[in-house]
Parts: sequence; C-alpha cells; structure tokens
Amino acid sequence: MGSVQVTTISGRGRAYCATASIAKGETVLTSSPIASIVSQEWLPETCLWCFHCSYPRRNKVRAIAHQDIKRRKTPFQGAGFCSDSCKELAVTSNYAGEWESVQQAYLALDHEYRAREQHEGIATPAASEVDVGDYFGGHVDTNGSETEEATDINDSVKSKEYIDRVWNLAIRDSGLLANTETFVPESERVDMCKLIATCLIRNYYSESSTSDPSLQNFDSLMHMQCNEVTRFQDLYRKMEVAGSTVIPATALQSFEDASKYLPEDIMQDIQLYLFFSAAFEKTNIGIPWAFDHTLFRQVLYREMSNSFGIWDPSEGSEQELLGWALHPKAVYFNHSCEPNIRKVRQGRNMVFIAEQNIEQGDELCIAYGSVAEPVDERRTRLLDNYSFWCQCSRCTREST
Repeated sequence: MGSVQVTTISGRGRAYCATASIAKGETVLTSSPIASIVSQEWLPETCLWCFHCSYPRRNKVRAIAHQDIKRRKTPFQGAGFCSDSCKELAVTSNYAGEWESVQQAYLALDHEYRAREQHEGIATPAASEVDVGDYFGGHVDTNGSETEEATDINDSVKSKEYIDRVWNLAIRDSGLLANTETFVPESERVDMCKLIATCLIRNYYSESSTSDPSLQNFDSLMHMQCNEVTRFQDLYRKMEVAGSTVIPATALQSFEDASKYLPEDIMQDIQLYLFFSAAFEKTNIGIPWAFDHTLFRQVLYREMSNSFGIWDPSEGSEQELLGWALHPKAVYFNHSCEPNIRKVRQGRNMVFIAEQNIEQGDELCIAYGSVAEPVDERRTRLLDNYSFWCQCSRCTREST
C-alpha cells in the first residue's frame, strides 16, 4: 500500500488516492478477507480456505470427519478443503477455538433451515404461548428511547432512532415471534447468516482472548460504511404509505402499528434475525452474541454493500459465483463505470491492479459489478444494490 492512501473526497466520502505515479499493470493492494462464505450450491467442490473449485470432483479433505457426523446430512457436512494444508490454515489462522465455533454455528443454521424447509418439528404456537424471555435466552437488549415523536425520514438521526425502536418492538412482539417460527429464508440468506456469524464469532474471540495483531478484528469491519438508514429511507419512499416523509408518532405504540410503515425488505431482515437467533437458542453453545440484534445489524447492513463475490474463474466469461467475502481493506475503492483499477481473486486474496497509468493524486476506482449495460440500467442497479445514483464521468457523458 505504499502508493495509495485513504483520503476524504467531497461528495464521495472516503476513497483511495494515489500518493505517487502508478504504472499500468502494477499491483496497488492485496487484501485477505476477515470473513468468507461458500454458497450451499458449491460447498462440496469448493475449498473453504483457498476457494479452489474442483467441480465436478468433490473436496479431498472434509471439514467434519465422517465419524463426527451424528445427525442427518446438512449442506455444511459436505464441505471441505482441497488439501490438508488448507484445512490446517483454516484452523491456525484464527484464535484458539474460533474455527470450531464457526463449524458449530454453520451446523446450527443448517439444521434450523432444514427443519423449517422440511416442516419437521416446527410448531406454530399461539401468540399467548410465546415467552419472549425464553425465546431469546434473556440476552435481548430491551432498552430503547421512550420518545413518541413523529419521524421525518429525511432526518438520518431520527430515522436511526426510529429503526432502533422498531427492531426492539419486533423482537418482543409475541405475535411476530409465533408467525416467524415457520419462516423459511432463501438459501442465499442462510449463507448471509453464516457470514454474519463468522464476523460475530471473531468479535467474541478477539474480546475474550489476548489480542493478536496478525488477525483482523471486528473494528476493521466497523470502518465499513453501514447503509442501514439509507436503505430504510430508499425503501420507505417506494411504499404506498409514503405520501408524506413523516411517520406518525402512533407508529411506535406497538409493532403492529409500526409494521404499517415498515418496508417489506426490512420485515424480511427482522425475520432473518429471528431465524438466526432461533437456530442458536436450540443449541448448547454458549454464544450470547447470537441474541443481540444490534450486532447482527452492524454486519448485515455492511455486508449488503461492501462484500466481494468469489468468482470462478476470477476473470473472463462463464463465471460462477461461489460465495462472498468481506475485505475491510478494500472498501475504500469507490465505484466508476470506467474504472482505473481491476480486481482479481488470487486464491483467498483479492488483488487490485492498475488498468492504466495513474497520476499522483488521482482517485482509484473499481467497478461494482458489470458495467456493460446501458447507462439507465447501470444506474438503477447501483441505486438498488449500493444506494447511490452514479455520477461518474461515463454515466454523465452517456446520459446527456
């Protein structure tokens, strides 16, 4: 990183800029992920460490030994590594006990997903039968602002307060808890839960163990931009009730009232958290981090706009999306539809290479996904996925 530094640019926030001239083809940054997840579809053939995909051949080394599998098969029980050395790295490149906790978390989420998917042992209790304290093991933060004021969603501070209140109402609403018992998330969302669990486990072990400077900590993840408020504001404006930007104070009287002003995507995020916490409530693992929706949201709303796809092959056509990885060091590359930096996956790492000669002081930009579409399609995709309307030089030129 000798030729780049993080700078604040007006209207664009934090960004990487060149501190010296950079020649075309030069590597400007190499990043390793703080957390990664291989999707269920590719687990049997993709190494959990280096992401080598041997399809159609399965991994040589199992993550979980066959003799240790005591319950019916779930996706993670078919996961593994391409070699013993990759498995050894997965174990040793963490705090002591961390990898074992990650495995237990993945299995817990898989079992909950399969049970709901197959409708095995899932009862829908009457609302009056749900004991919120039992459901969350007593770990839920029930504190919140007691203000009962109308909320103007154009005010980001007030919007954040409103969102916090809605989440606190949701996780204590017995009717929602009862209805969510049968909620089955999409498999991709279960993968997201695993990625979140990996991050929260790192936070738990880094707080309870001797600090290890060789390991990325949770604070590096928190440096990423959190898009929770922006996402809520954008989704709310698209609702039919959004004739006004003001949400009345009565919306905070109960979750039933709040739900009338809650975008469907946010409701699904809440249901995903309830699925997440329910999976761990049914295990014997001592993991209090699983019952804190604030921690869950801190990762969820950073992952949505900051994660990098794990593609195979790393460049070229006919790519397959194997999973997702979080790279805290790489989030300072802003987007451009005519980028001067190309990203390439090299095993576990993401490498960023100059696409052209770059002058000192120039901003370093990558493309957030494909930039082959017409300008209106590009802008709409970026707005939907990353919450910004692209004003790069190419979009500006092509829209006039």
